[in-house]
Amino acid sequence: MLSLQELINLDPKNLREELTKAKKEKIKIEMALKMKQDKKTHINDQYKHYIGQIMTLLTLANRTKESTS
Repeated sequence: MLSLQELINLDPKNLREELTKAKKEKIKIEMALKMKQDKKTHINDQYKHYIGQIMTLLTLANRTKESTS
């Protein structure tokens, strides 16, 4: 996971790539939780927050792009 500052510095294309990676990792963690292989609920919660941050930054980037065009 990247820090919020690192996410802010990414361009929208790289933000989308990071979002895809985070979603895939979250799915892996959820599967492990369902199979009771791991007790990674805190990591799952971290990824939920991380995905939310990325989506917020993408929304802001889209609004900025729309307002400048």
